[in-house]
Amino acid sequence: MNSGHGQDISALLARAGLAPSPADTEQLKAIWGEYLERLKLLHAADLDDEEVAGLFIPAESRAEEPPP
Repeated sequence: MNSGHGQDISALLARAGLAPSPADTEQLKAIWGEYLERLKLLHAADLDDEEVAGLFIPAESRAEEPPP
C-alpha cells in the first residue's frame, strides 16, 4: 500500500476524533486500499454521453416496475 494512504487514514481519523488501536488502523488501511482500487475502475469506465444517476436501484425493484 502507498505510504500516503496511511497519512490519509490518520488525517481522516483525527478529523473524526477517533483513535483506533494500531491493529484496527491497519485493517482500515487495507480497506482504504481496496476502496481506492474500486474507485479507479469506476473512474476508468467509458460512459460516453451516458448520464450517471446518483442512486442505486436493486434488480428486484426494477423487475417490479411497469415497462415504459
